[in-house]
Amino acid sequence: MGWDAIRGHDAPRGLFDRAWEQQRLAHAYLLVGAGGIGKAMFARELARALLCEARLGPGLVACGRCDACAQVAIGSHPDLHLLGMLEDRNEFTVDQMREAGEEMRLKPMRGGYRVLILANADRLNPEAGNCFLKTLEEPPPRTLQLLLSGSADILRTIRSRCQVVRFTPPSAEDFAEILTANGVTGAATIERLGRITGNSPGLALTLNDPDLWEFRQRLMTGLARERVDAIDLGNAWVEFCAAAGTEAPPRRKRARLVLRLLLDFLSDALRVQQGAPAVRSGPEDEKLLAEVGRVLTPEAIVALLDRTMQAETQIARYVPHEIVLEGLLDAWAQQMAPKS
Repeated sequence: MGWDAIRGHDAPRGLFDRAWEQQRLAHAYLLVGAGGIGKAMFARELARALLCEARLGPGLVACGRCDACAQVAIGSHPDLHLLGMLEDRNEFTVDQMREAGEEMRLKPMRGGYRVLILANADRLNPEAGNCFLKTLEEPPPRTLQLLLSGSADILRTIRSRCQVVRFTPPSAEDFAEILTANGVTGAATIERLGRITGNSPGLALTLNDPDLWEFRQRLMTGLARERVDAIDLGNAWVEFCAAAGTEAPPRRKRARLVLRLLLDFLSDALRVQQGAPAVRSGPEDEKLLAEVGRVLTPEAIVALLDRTMQAETQIARYVPHEIVLEGLLDAWAQQMAPKS
């Protein structure tokens, strides 16, 4: 991969390079920034540079050729511990954090550092967080913990023991170059993806799916009518999710992607209704936004925004998406009352 593939994060990289050169690398950092912005790629490249056995230059630059670099690339390096939530959980467990602590207390197997990359640090509940505190309070020598989070709003006891490093979206130019390098073509497509994701490359690549946008158009058109056919739209939404495969995770992912697009659409409908410009939606959505503003009251739109966020939370907590989507569309149909 290399640092050249990670655009728009020069400030965080400079911070770590200076800490390394001054021999002041802290034991724990909280990397904060929107989802899909590149925190995970940055953390992985930082770990590769730290574990590299033929490091280049004075800063943290991996050679990309040694055995250690190859092992980090495929996630098999014995001194790199990647920790995420279990598939059937929406929070970390105490057992996971106890195991992570035990991993970090081991001596490096290849003579360098031991590195932990913990995704979704905002999903640490008090019990799991307290279990991990000893590792943060009494870090073994030559260890580095990189905690990733969408915001700094995590357990205070955890945050206070980490140095916070903030990540901002890349510039429009860097964003376009990242997407182009990943096979996305067309200025209009790149502009739309940048607008709707806030220049988040990871999320943009996820949303770069023609089938997703085709279904989005069908759903928004159906929801903008004075009479919403909740059964028909619900069946179509479930079929769209089922097309992701037989496994539950990709189906849930598709359901949540559509919910995200729906939240953006509703937010823009409310803005347009109040005379403000749309933020996420493009010119192609103007008529649909105006129609939603005509058939729904502001209070109804706010209620549906709240209901859509609830649906997203329910799916994240493994409530069957078929049930969640059916309930959401029923709630939408009940709100479709013309303004007086």
